[in-house]
Amino acid sequence: MPQVQPAPHEALALSTQWLRAHLHRDAEFIRANAATPDDTAVHTIGSFPLEVTLAKFLQLLEASEPADIQIESHPSGFVRNNVAWVTDLPRFRMPSGETRRGRQTIVMIELHGAWKVVHSHLSRGVVG
Repeated sequence: MPQVQPAPHEALALSTQWLRAHLHRDAEFIRANAATPDDTAVHTIGSFPLEVTLAKFLQLLEASEPADIQIESHPSGFVRNNVAWVTDLPRFRMPSGETRRGRQTIVMIELHGAWKVVHSHLSRGVVG
């Protein structure tokens, strides 16, 4: 039986890229790197809106202005077979200079040699 191993660099990098794409409203990146079985499946959970499908998530991104936020991200995670789960407590520097922490969890699968996100979670953090 395969053992749990540390997540590969490619999965960790995708986690940080996904976070940046989310905040910069890069719907094309999200679309290209998502693997949700159908448009009715819950894909994303966050502080607001609470839970949305991939189709709704993309719609929200496309309707929003990019956020001018700097991100410090240091994800970690694990992999077993073709499934990886990655967590992060990123630090956000807001345009005002205020710093906030967040919480991110991403579940990925490896399809045809590339990691794709099947579920993501991002919560707004607290000042600090």
